[in-house]
Amino acid sequence: MVISHSGDGAGNQIIAHAKSGLAARNACAFNVTPAVYHVAQSGEAKYALGLRRNFLILDEGTGPSLRWLRIVDLSARREVWRTQYVPEPAPRLSRHGVIFSKYVRTARKNDCRNYRRIVSQGFTPLYVIKGEISLPNLSFKAAGPAACLAGQ
Repeated sequence: MVISHSGDGAGNQIIAHAKSGLAARNACAFNVTPAVYHVAQSGEAKYALGLRRNFLILDEGTGPSLRWLRIVDLSARREVWRTQYVPEPAPRLSRHGVIFSKYVRTARKNDCRNYRRIVSQGFTPLYVIKGEISLPNLSFKAAGPAACLAGQ
């Protein structure tokens, strides 16, 4: 069971614990005990995007700049995968994992048609690939050619 609670700072406080009869009865209670896995503290700018099997998918970051997509294996109680991504379009859960636009690197003049326009407008040219991270094997599969986008 995963519980997310908004705090004063950016992000949510997120805890996870085994689903039991007692946990189900207290589902709305945000009680942190030694048996609870504390996934994120308020102020860390982490948000729960969804849950697939025992994998919790998190978004980390604020604003329109590059963000982190993180995957936590709740049974192992640790982060097992992470990468940077562009937040538009927002990542979405699929039957097999998460679809998103993965940041590869800063684009160069020779691989970005709009390089000069992007730079002249004060943005950074980002080289990204739209694709899907599949669960549970944590492999990324591209869903088309790479693209050059303006980023902050």
